[in-house]
Order: sequence, then structure tokens, then C-alpha cells
Amino acid sequence: MIKYYFTILLCFALNSSFAKYGLRIYGQEYPITERTMCQFFVNQAPELGDGFQINFNMSTIDDQYNEFGYIFRAVTAQGKKMDLIYQVADDTYVKISLLLGSNKKGELAIRVNRRALSNWQQVQIKANLEKNQYQLSVEGVSNQLQYNYFSPADHLKFYFGVNDQKGIATRDAINMKIRHVEFQLDNEPVADWKLDQVEGQRVNDTNGEYTASLKNPKWIRKDFTFWKPLSTHKLNGYAEVVYNHEQQKIYFVGSDQLLIIDPEKPEEAKQVFYDKPVALERGHQNFIYDEYRHEIVAYSVDHLRQYAFSMKEKKWENEFDFKMPDQTDYLHHSRYISPNDSSIYTLFGYGHHMFRKSISNFKERTRDKNTEAFPRYLAGFGLNQEKTKGYILGGYGNEYGEQKYSPHYFNQLMEYDLPHRTFKVLHTYDTARSHGYFASSNQLVVGKDHFYALLFKKNQFQGKLQLFKGSISTDSLYALADGIPYKFHDIRSFADLYYNDKLDKLYAVTTFCSDKETSLNIYSISLPIFVPENEPDIAENNQWWILAVGFLSLILAAGGYGFYRKHQAPKSVAHTPEEIKPTESKTIAEPAAVIKNQGPDRSYIKILSGFSAYDKDGNSISKKFSGLRQELFIILVMNSVNEKNGISSEYLIEYFWSDKSSKDAKNNKNVNISKLKELLKLVGGMEIVNNSGYLKLKVDESVAYVDYVKFCHLIKEPQLTDQNLIKLRAIAEGLTNIRSLNSNDWYDKLKSQVSAKSLDYFSAQLNKNSSTLAKHTIVDICSAILKLDTVNEQAMSLKCQHLVEMGHHSSARSTYDKFIEEYKTLFDEDFDLTFKEVLKESFIA
Repeated sequence: MIKYYFTILLCFALNSSFAKYGLRIYGQEYPITERTMCQFFVNQAPELGDGFQINFNMSTIDDQYNEFGYIFRAVTAQGKKMDLIYQVADDTYVKISLLLGSNKKGELAIRVNRRALSNWQQVQIKANLEKNQYQLSVEGVSNQLQYNYFSPADHLKFYFGVNDQKGIATRDAINMKIRHVEFQLDNEPVADWKLDQVEGQRVNDTNGEYTASLKNPKWIRKDFTFWKPLSTHKLNGYAEVVYNHEQQKIYFVGSDQLLIIDPEKPEEAKQVFYDKPVALERGHQNFIYDEYRHEIVAYSVDHLRQYAFSMKEKKWENEFDFKMPDQTDYLHHSRYISPNDSSIYTLFGYGHHMFRKSISNFKERTRDKNTEAFPRYLAGFGLNQEKTKGYILGGYGNEYGEQKYSPHYFNQLMEYDLPHRTFKVLHTYDTARSHGYFASSNQLVVGKDHFYALLFKKNQFQGKLQLFKGSISTDSLYALADGIPYKFHDIRSFADLYYNDKLDKLYAVTTFCSDKETSLNIYSISLPIFVPENEPDIAENNQWWILAVGFLSLILAAGGYGFYRKHQAPKSVAHTPEEIKPTESKTIAEPAAVIKNQGPDRSYIKILSGFSAYDKDGNSISKKFSGLRQELFIILVMNSVNEKNGISSEYLIEYFWSDKSSKDAKNNKNVNISKLKELLKLVGGMEIVNNSGYLKLKVDESVAYVDYVKFCHLIKEPQLTDQNLIKLRAIAEGLTNIRSLNSNDWYDKLKSQVSAKSLDYFSAQLNKNSSTLAKHTIVDICSAILKLDTVNEQAMSLKCQHLVEMGHHSSARSTYDKFIEEYKTLFDEDFDLTFKEVLKESFIA
């Protein structure tokens, strides 16, 4: 019985997560240049035959703007039109009309509940051309029409949103979301566009035969995959950020004014000017929102004083009437307001070369310096939902408090008991699992048994904030999403993480204070966060295993599934970028097939399209390589090929274990090298040798295959053969499949190096060997270049010219159109050459 319930719950969990995809279409509420167009059947559409069917899911958004507008327009080459139109009937219902041509007799309409359309609904249009019958169905409501209009020989293209095609243009599209667009002929599926991508302006159907083209696409899954920059604000002088969770507002507090920002509508930010300016000193005054008194509070940890801001009178009480020390003792402390006595409490901090461990009570104006925790600063802190416990992640300090005694990161999660003010270590993490990210933003977002944290590297000024999700009951910790740019400087930089429970979103805020002003940047990401399949886990724990154990625990404890937490982030299938089109060259195999057949059948390690390893018996051992050992292998192979001498042990210790003592760091290095050697024995044909303190990887290529080693050999070949070009194109394809959603610096270096060397090699081949290269080979080289550099003008021009010479005019035009779209996106300006001018452009090849 338990197994049965577990299966139901797991399916429910996965469907809940996978449902966060589709295409958001911007309609008439937005400027014409921002509206979305989605054209299905860019190339020739199939004949309609005896009948056709169009199915798709849709839901309306911003419904107050949807009085009247197009859902889609379909059109034949002869100009026959079929429109699906949305029109408000009254407060409760909308009229959905299928209009065949411009004759009122060709209208088929139904009334649908307006509120129901704000959720996903199935829309179905059926046409039986033998009987001249048409049927429209939405939300279980359907209607039929007898009308002679389309013929079996017609070809039908259709546009969702706006379109700018001459003679059939539409501008009044409604704001909506669509997904699962399916086209059937004679009750058999012909094309199905799932629309589950993260990005892109062209989409192939599941069979890869038909293409959809998009303009201004707003991919829903992107909101669940990448941080989205929302807005930037600046105030003169020093300023800080406060979050009002009740109203989901961000307060940007300056010396002469307060900015009240709705993160979802930053353009409507409200300025509140004080009756008179106040003197704010960087690091001396801090701010917090008191949810019990519903007011912003300024406080000084050094003085144990606090002052509230009166929104009504627009002033601070007492005008900060105390003298500030030259430097605070409590920089980057943690803080909370206790539900027991409504007092502000602060923990930890740094100043005058000392790390602090004291707990300050503002109501009693006392400071307890004899706490159990080690002194630190830059620690993340968050309260649980019951506000009985706090959780402290990371931080930087040492046992003694004095900076001179080798400070280091605390790679721990601690539990803090609010009533008793005691500490307990819950988990200690291997620092390599977070790749050194253990300085934290001030705020943790804590759920029932999980937390989110923004971590960064203290020793990097031009670094990034990385979102991590961890478990409270287990030692699971893994990175999510991409990085946020972050300039770290002890006394100038601050970062925080907030949760909007109404929209199920995380907000990240960063501030940087220069000598003249403070800048604020706001980012958002929706939950649950989508994890592409290719991304390696940073934690040792597998996310599917964590999800399964979590659900099983809930079943045993609660006997049901109503307690499912919507913030789990199970792995899903990543979008695969557009494949190489075989019509462009008969010599090119599909990338997947090329990758599958490279090297020996069994033993290999691949790192250029995501990490994968197979042993001598053909079994996958990828999961046996932790994030640290993957990166260790990458460092070794990159420093061992092309007659390099290897990597020094000192570098590895400094890179991976700089926060540990010399003895512990050396021990960690030896243990991980030993474990990596054991794994390489399973692969076979590889060994790590030590030559005067330098570690080097040796590969017997007759036994084991490493794609990076093969790549280095390929780009040394003076003449590019068709076979080697296939392999190099597959590598380029693999590189585009990897996103930097991890914190692996060496993986970024690897991708950057391979991309740069590939581009140099391809360009050299075009310039040096043009006289001996066949036209299709030049096209294939240009295609590979455009995979790595989408706005390479030379590659685009040469590809178009040679495609035209080969008679592939439509492919040439498609290449040009895709290039100018990408050019416009990247540079925000139009490409200055027309298609005809490109064909005349002179290049070496």
C-alpha cells in the first residue's frame, strides 16, 4: 500500500514541476516592438487532405487588458484565413469565435467561463473537409458549423500572437500562454511542438520535420531556470535595503529619501522624502523591518540603539542622536526580531581586526559575549516558519576571534534555539562540494526542511553570487540556477535573499556603495527551479533520492499526499538546442550519433558535453565521480595534454582546501587523488603520475578514450578531413548544451578554451585551405563556427554564398534570417547588410 501511494505522490510531484513551461505571448498591452509572434510551419506545411485538427493548451494572463484580440490566425498560400478570436461577453463569460474568412456565415462561436481561462485549458479545432464540418471545443464546451471553405489541397500556416506578414498582419493579440501545439491530419499526429524550451527563437516539432519561428518569445521555463534582472536603482550616499514580507515590497533606505519598490513593477517605485536628511554612516546604521509593529527600524549594534521611521510624518524619531565610532565592531552581522519579546537581536560581526560571537539584545540593551559559537561574520541566517529556531550557514572567522590566527570559512549549518540562545552543529560540508562558496548573504530563506542561500567567494571582487539549496535533516547541498554578478568589498557590498510566498519567487538584491552613491540591483527566479539533465550535482546526494526519501517519510508520517512541498526541484529533461540540419550537407551525421560512435565502445571519459564516464565493462560510473573529482580530473587533463608538465600539488591544495590547515589540506588532497586513481582503474588505460611534486595524467589512447585529448589531436591536423569535421562539429554541439549553472571555475575555463581553439582552427582552415575544400565542407565549417559564435559575420556570409551556389536558396535565407535575429538581440541594432549584399560580400574562402 505504501509503495502504491509513493508512486502516486512521486508522479504528482514530477508533474507539478514539469508543468512550469510554455510560451508567454505578449499582446496588445505591450508596445508593438515587444509583442510576441509565433509562426508554425515556417517551411512548407502539409496538405490538409480529408481533414485536420489543431490542439493546444492556453491560459489568459493580464485578463483586464483582454477585451478583444486574436488567439491565432491561420492562412493558406491562396489567402484563405481562419481566425480564433477572444472577446469579452460580460464579467463572467468570454466569447471564443472561429471565423472562416470574412463572411459572418463562417463564424463558429462558444461562450466560456472567463475565470476558467486563467488556468490551462485544452482548445481543439476539428475540420472534416469531406463533409464541410468544423468543430470548436474549449473547456468541455463545443459547437459545430457546416461550411464549405478549405479544400484538401490547401496548405495551412498559423500564427499565434501578432504577425507582420503583408496582407494578413494582426496587431491586436491577447496576452496569453500556450503550450503543446499539435497538428493532425486524418486523426494522425503530424507535428507536435511541446514548447518546453528555456530559450531560442526557432523550435522544431518532436519529429524534427517542421519548424516554428518566434519573435520576442517569453519562455516560461526560463523564469524557473535563470535569474532575471528586474531593475536597478541608485541613491546618493550610503543606503541599505529592507524587505517588507507582508506587502512584498523592497525598501531602499537612503539619507534623504526612501524608495518603496514593488519588484514586479519597479517602474512604479514610490519616493518618500524625509522632512530633513539624516546622517547615515556606512556600516554603522543598519535597517530591519519590524513585522510586529509594521515599521522600518534603524539600529546601531555598537550603541544598542534603535529608531523607527514614521511613514505618516516622513521622519525618523530622534534623528540618530548618538556619536558614531570611527569604525563599527559588527560589520556583516546576522539579525532577527524575536517573536517572544519583539526585540531586535544581532549575532556575530567583524571590526578592528576582530571577529565577534556575541548576541546583542536591543530591548534590554545587553550583550552576551560568552556564546558557544565561534566568532565569525558573513554568515547566512534565517528563522524557521514557527520562529522557534534559527539556522546559520557558513561565515568567515576562527576559534579565537583575532584576525591574525588564520581565519577560514565555516562550512557548517548550525541550529540556533531562540528561547535558550544556544547553538548546535547540524551538518559539516566538504568545502569542495560548494567550490569554496561559504560566505553568505545576510538572509537565508528557510522552509519546512530545506533552505535557500546565496553564497559567494570572499576573496573575489568581481565574483558572483550562487544560489544553493540545502536540506535541514540531511547534509544535502547543491547549486541551482546561474550566477549573479557581485562585486564584493567588506565595507561596500551587501547581498540579501527574500521569498515572495504569493508568487512563489525568490528575490536576490545586491548593493554596492561607492564614495558618492549606492546602487541597488534586484533579481528574481521562480520556484521550483528547473534543473537541466546535463548539470552535475554539486552535492554527493542525488536529488531524485532525496525527493524519494522525503516523500516516503511524509507517507509514513502523514499517510497521505496533501503535505507535498512544492519547492522540490527534481531533475527534468533539458531542452536540446537546434540540431544540425542534414539538408545543409550530405556529409554530416546527426550529432548524437557522432558522439555515440566516437572512440572505443566501452571505456571512456567525456567532459566536453557534460561529464560522463564508462568503465571497461561498458557500465556508467559517472555518479561515482563527485563534483570535486570531476573538477580534479578536468584540471589534470587540461594540464597534461600537449606536452604540459602537469599541475603542482601546492596549486591543488590552494584551490580546493585553502581554508584548512596544512596537515588537513594535504590529507584531503591525498585522499581525493587516491579515490580518483581508483576510479581511473575502473576506466582503464589511465594513470596519475607524480613527477617532482607535479601530478600528470597519462592516457593510453588504444585502451581509453578522453574527448578532450582527442580534440587536442584533431586541431593539430593541418588539413581538415570530412571525418574530423564531423567530430569537431559534434564537440561544438556538445559545448552549446552545457550551461554554467554550476560553480565550477575550471569547467568554465575548459569551455572557453575549447571554444576559442575551435574557432581559431576553423577560421584558419577557411583562410588557408579554401582552394582544396569542397563547397559542402565550407558550409559545414561555417555552421560549426556559428554554433560557437552566433554573430560571426564571415561564417554567415560564406555559408549563405556557398549554399546558394549549391542551389539551397531557402537554407541560405534561413541562415541569414537567424543571424540577423541574433545580431539584433545581442547588439540591439539592425545588421547593416541585406541578404543580397551578403551574397556579394567578398571573403577569402
